[in-house]
Amino acid sequence: MSQRFVILYPYVNIDWEIDKFSRVAEVRSIAIPSQEELIRQILDVDLLVADADLKVNQDVLNAATRLRAIACSATGVDYVDIAEATRKGIVITNLPDYSVEAVAEHTLALMFCLSRKIFSGMKGVLEGRWDELRFTQGVEVEGKTLGIIGLGRIGKRVAEKAQALGMKVIFNDPYVPREYGKEKGYEKKEVLSELLRDSDFVTLHAFLATETQRMFGEKEFRAMKRNAFFLNVARGGIVDEKALYRALQERWIAGAGLDVLTQEPPPKDEPLLTLDNVVVTPHIAWGTQEAEARLIKQLNQIITSVLRHEFPINVVNPEVKDRWRGAAKEKE
Repeated sequence: MSQRFVILYPYVNIDWEIDKFSRVAEVRSIAIPSQEELIRQILDVDLLVADADLKVNQDVLNAATRLRAIACSATGVDYVDIAEATRKGIVITNLPDYSVEAVAEHTLALMFCLSRKIFSGMKGVLEGRWDELRFTQGVEVEGKTLGIIGLGRIGKRVAEKAQALGMKVIFNDPYVPREYGKEKGYEKKEVLSELLRDSDFVTLHAFLATETQRMFGEKEFRAMKRNAFFLNVARGGIVDEKALYRALQERWIAGAGLDVLTQEPPPKDEPLLTLDNVVVTPHIAWGTQEAEARLIKQLNQIITSVLRHEFPINVVNPEVKDRWRGAAKEKE
């Protein structure tokens, strides 16, 4: 068991981490492990870098007797048992703003793919159907209504961009006051069904939590316009994908653009992938060179703080501070 500070990454390529921290810590990497392998690896780890590909549950935390911090390399932290980590004195951090611009842009990219039938057009060209598709008609987004569910950092950036495109913005978010919307020129819909009824595009930007698990199902899809499009770049678990499949197959809605699925990667026989009115990207909304640079910078700050026994930035569970394992080390 190592006596040095140990950092564990669930990635193969960790060149910058080794370059930055190898003199003061042991930096390990493993390809995305099974739960059993993660439990074996976590025994003498001081800091775990985690993302949605890991499940940091009670079994993992029970084995992590040296763990001081879990640095989530994403905005969401739904894959970590926050309550158990807090009880054990483990601080959890996330990166709440590193990919805001990237995800907002990807949302609009999916919207345009659907509205102008980009994917089906490209597919047709590759199949030799140029002449057949020359008169394909999409729809313009200017003058259309965008309904945003969850007006957090990303939702707000999407709203700004949509408004610049000449779209009307409406939103549903219990934590954002109506007055904020009025200041920005957005209309708040207190009732979700009203937003769904009035939107030409519906985009989902909510966190995955107990109260949002499968919050979007048959009732919600049936409430949408038949010519409306649905976008999800948040979390797959928020959507009932069986209901989404029916909505697309039976044309309750016009189409969907998805960057996330409940199971990632999806099985080869995933029904959604057989449809011609859905565009799916492999959870890459966050992935730009600029976002990665911000991710590295913020992770660097967090890891450096924990190494120095300093309470880090972007803490998800600030109530842990008084019993944080890292602070206790400082007093020894």
